[in-house]
Amino acid sequence: MMTMQRFVLVLILLAGSLIGLKGQMQIRPGGKPIILGKDTICYRYRFAAADTLLYRIESRDSIIVPGFDPMEKWRIEGLRIVCDSVSGDIYHLTLRIEAFRERQWRGTDSSERTSHPWMRRVMRLSIDSLGRRLSARIDDASRAMASPGGLYQALRLPIIDTSCGRQQQSWISNDTIVVPENGIPAPEIRQHALWRVGDLLDTLGRKASWIQYTLTGFGGVDVPDTTLNVTSVGSIAEYGRLVMDRGLEIPLSSSVIQQVRFRLQSGQSRNTEGRHHVTSTMSLLELRSPEPARRWRLAASTEPVSTPPLKKKKSARPRNR
Repeated sequence: MMTMQRFVLVLILLAGSLIGLKGQMQIRPGGKPIILGKDTICYRYRFAAADTLLYRIESRDSIIVPGFDPMEKWRIEGLRIVCDSVSGDIYHLTLRIEAFRERQWRGTDSSERTSHPWMRRVMRLSIDSLGRRLSARIDDASRAMASPGGLYQALRLPIIDTSCGRQQQSWISNDTIVVPENGIPAPEIRQHALWRVGDLLDTLGRKASWIQYTLTGFGGVDVPDTTLNVTSVGSIAEYGRLVMDRGLEIPLSSSVIQQVRFRLQSGQSRNTEGRHHVTSTMSLLELRSPEPARRWRLAASTEPVSTPPLKKKKSARPRNR
């Protein structure tokens, strides 16, 4: 497995090759102030007490394990985020999945389901305005299981770490976090992210700004059960783009591309290795708030947390020769 130092080196070289122009991306060491200017853009989370945010998440999964047919999944989730209270710059949030639909294919077999054991499990999260976690827990941790996106799925509220920067400026952040929203027991992830300031834009009739990141990380979790005795470790490579509403200061949308190389060890001898590829988008459908100025709803949305039926996958037709 690749070491953290090697992953970070690959990350920086990849980011540099994508940018292409020297000096366009300026990496600032932690603790060193970034000089701000007219093209400065600021990012932060801001919730009000009793805010309710309804998101639609659509994901494509590809899971590859040597010796087995690849599995493909299409997931749609309805995520509800509620701000229970605000303490200064600290937001106490409740997250839960309230709608779910999944269709999966493996070889010639396919199946569909409209529920998941993870639905309506209540996760409580306390964060500051940059997404840094003060506490995270799940209400019912009595049964071991994983979220629909797996043990190492991307954060729905990424840790931005730095509030303001000039366009094209970048910074590096490091975090070790526990993510109970991903599984029981809660996986622990050590992540290293390279953030880059984007630009202003107008979308969905809202004034917004975007920011992007490239992330590498390592995660692990033990299931101390006498019958299971499972250990999971994973290495994460991830790219994400976050679109923030400049007035409401909440995520309007996000997109993530992620690859997780995982290893499962069951008992003393059985090991399973594989790769999990995910492409996921999250879109705000509605913001309900006691403050009229904060209320917003996507015009095309009539049932904010409902999920439309999945389209059947078209089978490939042989070409006439």
